[in-house]
Amino acid sequence: MYKKNHLSILLSVLLAAALLAGCGSASGGTQAAPATEPETAPAEGPVTGGWDAEESFALTDETSAVFAKAMEGLSGVSYEPAACLARQVVSGTNRAYFCRARVVYPDAKPYFAIVYVYEALDGGTEILGIDGITPDGRYDADAGSAEGLAGGWSVPESEDEGLAAFAKAAETLLGVDYTPVTVTGEQVVSGMNYCVLCQARTVAPEARPYYCFLHLYRDLQGNVSVQSTDILEIVGPQAA
Repeated sequence: MYKKNHLSILLSVLLAAALLAGCGSASGGTQAAPATEPETAPAEGPVTGGWDAEESFALTDETSAVFAKAMEGLSGVSYEPAACLARQVVSGTNRAYFCRARVVYPDAKPYFAIVYVYEALDGGTEILGIDGITPDGRYDADAGSAEGLAGGWSVPESEDEGLAAFAKAAETLLGVDYTPVTVTGEQVVSGMNYCVLCQARTVAPEARPYYCFLHLYRDLQGNVSVQSTDILEIVGPQAA
């Protein structure tokens, strides 16, 4: 069963105070403010019926095998998992995979998608939903058909420059630890904009992880600033 809704990650903690909020134009270079009220909710692990961000988003042999089994027979779009973001304990387990995607036709533009997979107690798998995500971190059911125009957002061929910009910006970020998952997009302006999906965790005892898109701007002198931080919230499919 495919679900086309926009995603939300339902975390059981108040994350708004942990965000580095910032705004500005591509040339403005406004730096996000540091978090001042760290979250204090304990990390209790998965909650039955609820989604929890994985402590480590790195793919394992188990999560890779589950994804590969669910993809058997799927045609039309190729999905390459980059991370297993979250899980939901049901009668079995639901998992949310962040994937690089490409429609199978010549010169198709890459994009991203979150693929929800259900693994039953007997080992069977099912795709529960797929949501497209554009290079600048927007949910869009038609993300796979978007064209990467000159001056617009596109998926970078290499993550190196985006990761270097992230590393420079991270030196100024206080109150929250960010770990980059992948650079989803870049945009040529007077300088360069980058969108980086990160796992984030407030610097506080037993703080729980969550995910967000960091929008970065690198000016022509190489200075990097955070333009905005947008939480990736996952609602996901209903419990099986």
